[in-house]
Amino acid sequence: MFREEISKGRLYVSLSAILFGVIPMFTSISYSLGNNAFNMAVFSYCVIFPIHLFLVKKNRLSLKVTKRQFTDLVTVAVISLPTGLLLGTAYKYIGIASTTTIHFMYPVVTSFFCSIFFKEKLSARKIVTLFICTVGVLCFLDLKSVSNLTGVILAFLSSITFSTYMVWLDKKNLVVLGPSVVYVYINSVQVLILLAGNFFFRYLVIGLPPKAYIFMLINSIGAGLLAGILLQKGIRIIGASSAAIYSLFEPVFSIITGVLFLKEETTFIKACGCILILFSIAYTTIDLQKGNTGTKGLLKMKKYVIFDMDGVIIDSEYYYIKREVAFLKSNGIEVREEDLYNIVGATDEAYYIQVGGLLGVSKEEAKRRVNEYYSNETAADYGELLNADAKELLDELRAKNYRLGLATMGPKKTTQQKLDQCGLGDYFEVITTVEMVSNNKPDPEIYLKTAELLGARPEDCVVIEDSIRGVTAGCRAGMTVIGYIDKHIPNDISSADYKVDDLRKAAEIIEKL
Repeated sequence: MFREEISKGRLYVSLSAILFGVIPMFTSISYSLGNNAFNMAVFSYCVIFPIHLFLVKKNRLSLKVTKRQFTDLVTVAVISLPTGLLLGTAYKYIGIASTTTIHFMYPVVTSFFCSIFFKEKLSARKIVTLFICTVGVLCFLDLKSVSNLTGVILAFLSSITFSTYMVWLDKKNLVVLGPSVVYVYINSVQVLILLAGNFFFRYLVIGLPPKAYIFMLINSIGAGLLAGILLQKGIRIIGASSAAIYSLFEPVFSIITGVLFLKEETTFIKACGCILILFSIAYTTIDLQKGNTGTKGLLKMKKYVIFDMDGVIIDSEYYYIKREVAFLKSNGIEVREEDLYNIVGATDEAYYIQVGGLLGVSKEEAKRRVNEYYSNETAADYGELLNADAKELLDELRAKNYRLGLATMGPKKTTQQKLDQCGLGDYFEVITTVEMVSNNKPDPEIYLKTAELLGARPEDCVVIEDSIRGVTAGCRAGMTVIGYIDKHIPNDISSADYKVDDLRKAAEIIEKL
């Protein structure tokens, strides 16, 4: 089964690379029918935007972002906008084969950027790679042809803008928002910029032949959507560094497509340039697979950590129990704190059923009495209940580019309120709440759902839980479980793979997994 999954991952990445390599041929043909790079970009955005918006709604993701994230998203949109335009324009001068090959230098350029601007160590292998890449690009230069020189410069600039986009996306930790959310924002900004620019430059063309629109649609769906989805699926299975090897099919198929179908001219020197650039990328990939990435978290396989909310991130369970003792006492019911330990990790519905049993009333009546009682109380300040160790752990994991999820049986509205009060509103890429599942912990559904939304396999996830329900759910989901020992409430977390009484110790465990 494992080998079958690996083969499937390799197939996904290979198919995505073939699509990325072949589909631009249709864009190039559309140019001969009156299309241009700006027109292509707007058309593609308009086709793909509603699809990503649908995925956001389908997966119940939030489009809410902080001011800082919004600023970073706008910056990313501006940075990445020139990439497609530069590529599309370069096709006219040197063809898709040469353009794609030169553009594919971006993994190497990215490593170089991280070394210069973020002081990350540039290995000897990467220095050699940069030299080989540079020699490869020089093979495409024809100083006697202004047209050729322009195309090479445009293709090389596209690799720079795309590398800058990747670095910014990584360093600003925008991946926590999810790809569809990021795309919706970036797409919106880029369309507005292009439409505003059209008022001055009039580059949009409406009355194209039907055949041109067909080719544009093929490009939008094939390269802009299908290839991207296949690539993400492949990376989930085999990891980014392995995927980089199979992505080499992209420039290879661009070369084949350009020569066979577009009759693009090739020379011995250009062929040597292709070989040198492809060799340099493969050389870099070997470095990545050995673990010497030189770019923290950019092209490495990321791990996934899923947190429970109450009792882990906020010290709320004991607070809730003391509050319940007071509520029941006001209704003439005397209970000890330990009598209520079994409500830890329960849903609101299960809680109302238990309270109703103690009061001798229905679940609905219990809910009415509870809501009436707490409406007269001062609302809890969850910021004061924040577990400082949890905040420190989250900061450390986020700095190391772990992908973070939250799985809580609390309602969405209350969960967001807790996160906002604790200053953790933008820490989690995925937040799964009670509305999104049918079964309560210890059923593994909520953890499996969170892993699915993160795009992770269960075995690649680490769960941090404090209750027997939560620990059992994580174990049943096939995930590694770290049990947090509550200082106030004795919970049976013996089935957890690891146990800690200080959440900061969890970082050491996660690093070794």
